[in-house]
Amino acid sequence: MQATDHTHQSDHTHGPEHGHTHSHVPDPSDSHNPDSHDHGGTLPHGHSHHHTHDNHDAAQLARTPQWRISVAIALGLVTVITQIIVGLLSGSLALLSDSAHAFTDVFGLCTALIAIRIGARTSATPQHTFGFRRVEVLAAGFNAVLLLAVAVIIVVEAVERLIHPVDVLGLPVAIVAVVGLLMNFFAFLAIRGGKDESINVKGAYLEVMADMVGSVGVLISGLITYLTGWVYADIVVAVLIALWVLPRAVALLRQVSNVILQGTPTDVDVESLRHDILSVDGVQALHHFHVWSLTTGDNIGSVHVVTSNPQARRRVQELMEHTYSLHHVTVQAETPAEQCSNVGACV
Repeated sequence: MQATDHTHQSDHTHGPEHGHTHSHVPDPSDSHNPDSHDHGGTLPHGHSHHHTHDNHDAAQLARTPQWRISVAIALGLVTVITQIIVGLLSGSLALLSDSAHAFTDVFGLCTALIAIRIGARTSATPQHTFGFRRVEVLAAGFNAVLLLAVAVIIVVEAVERLIHPVDVLGLPVAIVAVVGLLMNFFAFLAIRGGKDESINVKGAYLEVMADMVGSVGVLISGLITYLTGWVYADIVVAVLIALWVLPRAVALLRQVSNVILQGTPTDVDVESLRHDILSVDGVQALHHFHVWSLTTGDNIGSVHVVTSNPQARRRVQELMEHTYSLHHVTVQAETPAEQCSNVGACV
């Protein structure tokens, strides 16, 4: 098969296991439609990409109300600092546990803000062909590890306190819990208006709601301790908060690992997609079939199809884009005589 020189570039790379490579760097002088272009006018090496999601993502990020997240971060920091100080002075493990949870929520809000500011820089560079859109994933991974560590520390400390009980000042704990509840409520109001404009803001919105529940738990433990002197109420609430955080941290870490390892997105049925591609009129076989995620919710797909039908490639591309919501779809068509005998080599 005659090699085709791809001089046009875009911010696309295949997964490391992909059998061939394409150099794609945007040419400012390129005047054709950037949203849909074709690298080969004939079937033997028909090759197409699609880029409509880039402009959509940038527009969404530009609409994100950053001041809302900034306000929520400031309120969250006040809550965390207050809870840590009073938690240490009062001996409340529940308050310290909730402060750790609140801190991870603030970290999540910071991650959302970073994702909005840095993630919007999607322009390709020779060093970063996808820009910096995975910064959010790396930060989320750190947040997940931090959550796991905090949950384990709280449980270990709770066991220690069961053996050697510690006196807890219930009234300060209850007062600070009320303060934390109010701060979370105001943060909730601040970001509520932007939750539908960005997936990052929506995630922060859900985190603040979860922290409000934790503050209610600490308030209950503080009141029980103050009114009855039963110090174990503090331990019970601390462990409940830790056990509530633990599965969320594990789920987040699994999600991050799947993205970094270029695993198949959980919201894409790959076997169903494979079946649908093979069902397209004229498609005889497929190979180099890959689906992965750039970031959470931004899924990418590529495939080589063996066909003699000039229309098959375009139909496969539309199937992957519209039916399976894949972005930056790459479809390469080959005739039966050009099927690859091994990865990266065709005869």
